[in-house]
Amino acid sequence: MKTGQTAEPENVDVKLREGIYLGALMSPAEVMRATAGRREGLRGTAQRWTFCGDVDPTIFSMLQASRHPQRDNERLTVLVSASGLRYAVFTHQAGPFQHRYVAALFDPKVVSCVRAVAHGDALGFSLGGEGTQAVIWPTEFGVREFLPLLPLCDETPLRQEKHVLREFVDTVLELRDPRRIPSSMNGVVVRFASVSAIAPEALIEQASSAQRALK
Repeated sequence: MKTGQTAEPENVDVKLREGIYLGALMSPAEVMRATAGRREGLRGTAQRWTFCGDVDPTIFSMLQASRHPQRDNERLTVLVSASGLRYAVFTHQAGPFQHRYVAALFDPKVVSCVRAVAHGDALGFSLGGEGTQAVIWPTEFGVREFLPLLPLCDETPLRQEKHVLREFVDTVLELRDPRRIPSSMNGVVVRFASVSAIAPEALIEQASSAQRALK
């Protein structure tokens, strides 16, 4: 699907606080199930891994009207936490606004995505405005950008689930600061930023299981 084209995907995002949303990473199989029975133009989206997120409806309208986000304004950044865990941040910019998908490189599903794209699978993004529509577009990121991520992938330290979750939350909160990621547009200062936090599903399940075991 081309940049700026709209669709009506599954609602997978939750607004956590101002500028921060709970996002999702969908495998090609999950995208196929979510778009089953939808209109013909959605078929191409089922062939790629997809990072999903939301933004403020006003900003979404601006992005849609200006045909953004544009792929030539995307950036991949790797952040390293105090404990040494790593996060991949996918940034898209429209004027002074940036949207940032943050994914933990220690989450098994994210690692599966990294391995798949590093070996030639396609990747895309879906961005909604708290309504029924989303802008869906493919990325130009591929093998060249994802191969260097492979040695950066790691596993969650044993019996440290709660600490790692707190660190993940701190990283997401930090990324709400517009100054945290440089502008990808010459002469344009980033003044507004929003974040889609791709929750580390396996880590949350581990922490929940540990909590249940203590009861």
